[in-house]
Amino acid sequence: MPSKTKNRKLRQWFKIQKWKWYVVDTSDWHKPVLVRKHLDNKKQAIRYRDKYYPEFDVIYYKDALEMGLRDFINKKKTHTQHTAKYEYPLNKTTQAQRHSFRNNERKKMKQKKRMPKLTETVVWEMIDDKPVFFMKQLKKFIKNHWAYSRPVEGLKVFKEKYEWPQDVVLLSNIVRCLKTYYDVGLYDVSEVAMFIYEKWGDRVRRHMRTVDAIPIDKEAVAKELGARGFMKKLDMDFDDDDSYIESIYLNPTLAHPEICRHLHKEINLYDYSVYDFQSKMGIPGFVRAHVSGLEKRR
Repeated sequence: MPSKTKNRKLRQWFKIQKWKWYVVDTSDWHKPVLVRKHLDNKKQAIRYRDKYYPEFDVIYYKDALEMGLRDFINKKKTHTQHTAKYEYPLNKTTQAQRHSFRNNERKKMKQKKRMPKLTETVVWEMIDDKPVFFMKQLKKFIKNHWAYSRPVEGLKVFKEKYEWPQDVVLLSNIVRCLKTYYDVGLYDVSEVAMFIYEKWGDRVRRHMRTVDAIPIDKEAVAKELGARGFMKKLDMDFDDDDSYIESIYLNPTLAHPEICRHLHKEINLYDYSVYDFQSKMGIPGFVRAHVSGLEKRR
């Protein structure tokens, strides 16, 4: 005879998920109970309800949480029936055909024309109305500078829209934070990240630009700098009068091929100040500015 402890382990808890729709039994209004099925949209939920539970109601996840149905153990056998949420066409009989049908249905749902506009209210909802806690979660990625060498979803878009690695790194870490700790539903996580960065970029930069941001993995630093366009300094033909940025604490030393300006008279010769270029292209604690004439002054 199985022990109570074993039965307790086998018991499955049902938790409400963001952006989902649910079918609920409200015959006892004081103790409403959900059918254990996550449904992707209202139309799907209505079809599901009409087919299996015509006497029940359809509700959005917010309403389910307000009704106190989070992690609620169902009390009737009918609430746990594993019925299909997809209405398969008659010609979809094999497992492969039904798998393909489900994928096509999900793709349709992800089309932008079917999605509500991404707004501040929606984003606020994604982070559970806790912006301070969101920043704490984001700071867990503060030493992760590997935007180019360990790309996340949206990197191509980030590189097209933002010129500098410092922005791409922060955007990539917002994506990492969202995918690790939050549910963005059917929204494109890279678009959510860009929305957050455009709205609260100053706050993000303030929290993520500290001494704590200096990484310790030299091998990862070298790989990331290489992905950002740095090359071995020994293979490059710099003059002593050139200003550029180079790595420190790495062997061999890496440098970026862009020649920068240091003196005011060079303002029309080069696009970037060497110190600005260092802050925007480098990794904290591992890149310095090599200014023109430095060797002669030593």
